[in-house]
Amino acid sequence: MNTYQLGESDLDLTVSLSLDEFRTEWQTYHQSHLLMDFDFLKSIENALPEKLSPLYALIKKEKEVLGLLYFQVIQFSAGESLKLEQETDELPCKMFFDSLAKFFKKFVANKVSFKALVSGNLLGSGPFGFYFTQDFDHDKQEELLSLSIETLFRYEKSMADVSVCLIKDFPKGKRLTTASSGPYASFTEFKVQPSMNLKVRWNSFEDYLNSMESKYRLRIKKYQQKIASLQLKELTADEIDFYKNEIELLYKNIQDQAGFNMVHLDQNYFYTLKKLKKNDFKFFAYFLDNEMLCFYSYLNAGDILSAHFLGYNKSKNNHYAIYPNVLCNLIQEAIVNQYQCIDLGRTALEIKSSFGAVPEELFCYVAHRSSWYNRFVPKLLDYLVPEEKWTPRSPFKKHTH
Repeated sequence: MNTYQLGESDLDLTVSLSLDEFRTEWQTYHQSHLLMDFDFLKSIENALPEKLSPLYALIKKEKEVLGLLYFQVIQFSAGESLKLEQETDELPCKMFFDSLAKFFKKFVANKVSFKALVSGNLLGSGPFGFYFTQDFDHDKQEELLSLSIETLFRYEKSMADVSVCLIKDFPKGKRLTTASSGPYASFTEFKVQPSMNLKVRWNSFEDYLNSMESKYRLRIKKYQQKIASLQLKELTADEIDFYKNEIELLYKNIQDQAGFNMVHLDQNYFYTLKKLKKNDFKFFAYFLDNEMLCFYSYLNAGDILSAHFLGYNKSKNNHYAIYPNVLCNLIQEAIVNQYQCIDLGRTALEIKSSFGAVPEELFCYVAHRSSWYNRFVPKLLDYLVPEEKWTPRSPFKKHTH
C-alpha cells in the first residue's frame, strides 16, 4: 500500500493491489451500483480473468475518505481481442480491394499490443470506476479522476510498463469535457457499442406481450413453444462448481464468435461470484435430459436487472430458440421482481431491440502516455474499433410508448 500527494492539492491518493486493505472503507460507504460493490470486486480478484489485475485507490483529505477508485490493468493484444473476418478462396475479383483492406487491418491488429490501465470494469458496461462520498459536481469528479491517473503514472511502480489509459463507459449526458492529465497530450473520445436497456412498465409478462405489435407477439410465443422440451433450473454455488467444465465450454462458444473480446473469464468466476453475492447473483441453465445447452446470469443492481454473462450450444440454438428465450426469461424476472429497468448489455443489438430494448450511447476515452504515439491514437481507433451494423426495431404498439 502506497500513498501519494494528489498534485499540488491537500489530498492524498492511497493505492493497493488488494481490496482487503480497503475493506473497512469500501464497505462503509454506500455504493451507487453493484459493479462497485466490495463483494463483486472481491469475486473478480479471487478468480482473475486472464492477463488482468485489479488496482484500488482511496482519495483522502487527512483521514476523511472522499472517493473510491477502481482500476483494472490488462495486457491487450488487438490480434487476439479482435475477431476479423476470415478470407476465402472464392472471393470474386471485384472484392479484391475489400480483401486487401481486411488483410492490412489484420496485419495492423497483430502489431498492436500494450498494457493498459482501465478506469472502470471490463466485466460490465457503465462508468463504474469511481465513487465519491462527497456531492462533487461533474467537473470536480473529472478533475479528481484525472489527477489520480496522473499520480498513478508518475509515481506508482506497478505502472512502469503500462503505456495506455482507458476511461469507460460514459452515457451521453455525462461525457468528459476536460479529460487530460500530465503524462498525456489529450484523451481521444470514441463511441463503443451502445448498451441496450428496457424500461419495465408492465404488471405481468402477458401485459408485456399485449403491448406489442402482433407479429412480434406471435414470434415470441413461437420462441417459447420451441423450448418447451428443455428444463430450466436455477443453480446453486455448488451446482455451478459441479458443471464448471460445461459452463466454460458454453461460454467459449459465445466468446469465440464475438467481434471483440478483452476479457477471458477464469473458470471459477461464476462459482466465486455466487458464493459471495448469493441472491444478488442469479445463475440459470437449460438442460436437455442431463446435457446443459445454455446458461445465463444476471446481477441485482438495485432497481436494475443487469444481464451478465451467458453461453449456449450454437448448433442447437436455432432449433430451440435458446437465445430469444433467455431474453424472455430476463424480462419475466424483471417484471416479477419489480425492477425498473433491464440492462441487457451491448451485444446482439437488433434482436434485443425486437424485444423492446433501446440503445444508450456510451463513450470511452483513451490516451497513450507518450505524446508522440498519442497523435496516432485517433487514426488507430478508426481502423480497429469494431462497429456492428444493425437495424433498430419498434415492437410496441404506438399508443403504448
